[in-house]
Amino acid sequence: SGAISRYFFPSRDGVKGTNKKTVHRDRGKYLSKVFGVNDDSPLMNRALRNSIEHFDERLDLYLQNGITGFIFPSLILPEPEDSDVPHHIFRAYYLKEGIFQVLGERYEMQPIVDELARIHDLLIKFDGNGGVFRS
Repeated sequence: SGAISRYFFPSRDGVKGTNKKTVHRDRGKYLSKVFGVNDDSPLMNRALRNSIEHFDERLDLYLQNGITGFIFPSLILPEPEDSDVPHHIFRAYYLKEGIFQVLGERYEMQPIVDELARIHDLLIKFDGNGGVFRS
């Protein structure tokens, strides 16, 4: 979803020092219109992508004061478990809740999955129209 979001919401407007100063922004606006992706799309929220891409930096900050207890670099569980012993979960996916967790930050995955499935369905439709963006 992070890679796909860049097509709709590019991090830069265009190419510096050229007459193509808005090429990326223009592409994003066009694709957003064609696919019906607006600013309230789950793809617009880059927090999950950033937390994964900058995991090493976030981990440095998380560990800088030291930690004790159980350490879980990664987990996949039906649901989070309560414990009296301190635990530190670097990354986890809770199957029952559909939640991805990175260093204590939680992200609902279903809205992202639904948006990606909707875009996929549109791509299949466009492919059936000869690879043209038509409704």
